[in-house]
Amino acid sequence: GGEICREWGLEWIFRVWRKQGGFRLSVERSTKMGLYRQRYCGCIMSIRDE
Repeated sequence: GGEICREWGLEWIFRVWRKQGGFRLSVERSTKMGLYRQRYCGCIMSIRDE
């Protein structure tokens, strides 16, 4: 991600969102921004359970 950001003149913000309540914060922020969030990780097994 950092390399692509440099190519496009964007700022890369590295953060592990799973730690210290980060996942909850990412959900809150993305919801507030109106971003789509899928309910599965994307692997075939999780899609089957959908």
